[in-house]
Amino acid sequence: MKGVVTSSAMRRRVAASLARAALSPLSSLSNRDFRWYWLANLISYFGMSFREVTNGWLVYDLTGSALALGWVSSAWGLSSLILAPFGGEVADRVDKRKLIAATRLGVAGAIFFIAAVVFLGRVAVWHLFVATLVIGAAFSFDVPARQTIVMDLVSREELMSAIGLGYVAMDFASIAGPALAGYSIGRVGVAGAFGVAGVSYGLAALLMLVIPRRALSRGRGSSALRGIAAGVSYASREPRLSALLTMATGFTIFGSALYGLMPVFARDVFRVGAAGLGLLGTMNGVGALVGSLIIASLGSFRRRGKLLVVLGLLTGAALIVFVCASSFPLSLLLMVLVGLARGSYMTLSNALIQTSSSDAMRGRIMGLYMMVWGLQSLSFILLGKAADAVGAPLTVGASGGMLILIVAMAALLRPQLRELT
Repeated sequence: MKGVVTSSAMRRRVAASLARAALSPLSSLSNRDFRWYWLANLISYFGMSFREVTNGWLVYDLTGSALALGWVSSAWGLSSLILAPFGGEVADRVDKRKLIAATRLGVAGAIFFIAAVVFLGRVAVWHLFVATLVIGAAFSFDVPARQTIVMDLVSREELMSAIGLGYVAMDFASIAGPALAGYSIGRVGVAGAFGVAGVSYGLAALLMLVIPRRALSRGRGSSALRGIAAGVSYASREPRLSALLTMATGFTIFGSALYGLMPVFARDVFRVGAAGLGLLGTMNGVGALVGSLIIASLGSFRRRGKLLVVLGLLTGAALIVFVCASSFPLSLLLMVLVGLARGSYMTLSNALIQTSSSDAMRGRIMGLYMMVWGLQSLSFILLGKAADAVGAPLTVGASGGMLILIVAMAALLRPQLRELT
């Protein structure tokens, strides 16, 4: 009888453990304030997806030039490189809710401006470049505040779940958003699709104000430039942070090479056209979504530094294997692997950078992180030139090899990286 009771109790404990494991990726959603924040982000991510698809469609429709697409996209990166450090400094000073709401209203205003000039039949490429420049400037202040406010909303135990779910929202929008944007362009036109994107950002701004005020100004009297310099100095003195940011820089340039060249693979390598391009994007989104959920479920997993190194190496290897695909169906399967590795790396890297930063410096560190990601759209221009010279497969394959080299060197030269928990 005693054995039966013991066995029954053990089964209940196992069942309870499995239930907790299944729910752990969603644990942060039990927090009311985080739920509002997550919903606001989900809506803004759909707005971002609508804007990116519609903007790209309009630029190519106006110019028929792939180079024009790259130059308009580079405006976002240019703004980020210049202003992201200031965005991080401001995020450490002010009420983050109001800062995020203000930046999203700024994005909505820029999008509505484009919708208006399209509706009036007066749109030109320079309008789109300037609007993208403004949106990039707004994101330079939005992203550091949006990333760091998470730790004001959830407990440290819920942080992995919260950051993972943030990427889940982005990945879900990247899967469903382009299809909805394409449908909207067909149904209500380019101006109407831009209008939907603008409304999304406006609604996301209002939802941020539902969250109670928590992140207050620290009231520092030092200048913004001194604050930024203090953030750079802090990052350089912390071996873990400098290693993480170095890896993030390499990952941004080389780990994202495929994304700027996917139209080339769709049209010239696999010859599957726009529909095939959409499938590649969807499969990448599926992989990234799975990866974000895996990282969100890590819970008390302690070897996060080693896992980050493995994911960085896996991303580089996945890029190399992808360019060796002999058929389009195989490339779709490999795209899931690329998305899973890359999505997992980005989610975990974000979490480790935040937890490795002090409360006083977190905004400025995330501003530096945002500046690093601003390199992505600028790197697409150089990668595009390389692809014109030696072909897209060789360019992406070489990028995968460079990523493996950078991650391996960072892991070997900075053992503190492997010890991150």
